Amino acid sequence: MESKSISKPVKKSAISETATLVLATTLISLSATWAMMISSFKTPLKRLKENSSARIIFTMVIASILVVASIATLVPTALSDDDGKKIRATGEYTCPLATTTDETVIGGLTVRTQHLVCTYTGDLDGKLACLLSPSVIDDAVHHRGFVTAQCTFFGTLNGSDLGIFTQHSTYTFDRSALPAIVFDHLRFNLVEGSGLMAFEGICGSGTAQDQPGPLFTYDYMLRFGKDCKAND
Repeated sequence: MESKSISKPVKKSAISETATLVLATTLISLSATWAMMISSFKTPLKRLKENSSARIIFTMVIASILVVASIATLVPTALSDDDGKKIRATGEYTCPLATTTDETVIGGLTVRTQHLVCTYTGDLDGKLACLLSPSVIDDAVHHRGFVTAQCTFFGTLNGSDLGIFTQHSTYTFDRSALPAIVFDHLRFNLVEGSGLMAFEGICGSGTAQDQPGPLFTYDYMLRFGKDCKAND
């Protein structure tokens, strides 16, 4: 895309901000401590054997290093670091039967309004809640179903903080061999500008493949920031 805008930074959690502050403070303390040790004696290892104070300082330094390593694991993935980079997300999702809240027959077609909640696992991990409207059934001519849905996904991407985005889903399914139904075309398009929290500035699209049972495999190509037109 030709857009040159830059996305807003992802808001980090309180844990992330605190961890980053403590990490920076600890690194400064480490640097000062090592500087004191080096300036105090030319041969630190020999000095450690002879001086109990030096041994105490050395022990404190090692403990500080361990603290730094522990704190680093608390800092979550910042998706803002992926600004402009394509991110492929794959995995699986399962969906129970949709709940029909309205149905009418018009022009030889059955037109329904339905609700559906799917569970995602893999790179995207969370829930997808959809309003299927319209869900059109044509058993007279094409023996197919045609569906347009507006969906809300909330969850994580590759272990990120919690985020939310909206996607439009369009799919068709073959009804020529009832009671078997085969979903053969499934496409998703994220609504640019809909991402919030960890998904702020997200855009992209995806497809899915029908598998035996209520299982589907998904494949998204996602981006953040400057490649998304809505972030102008």
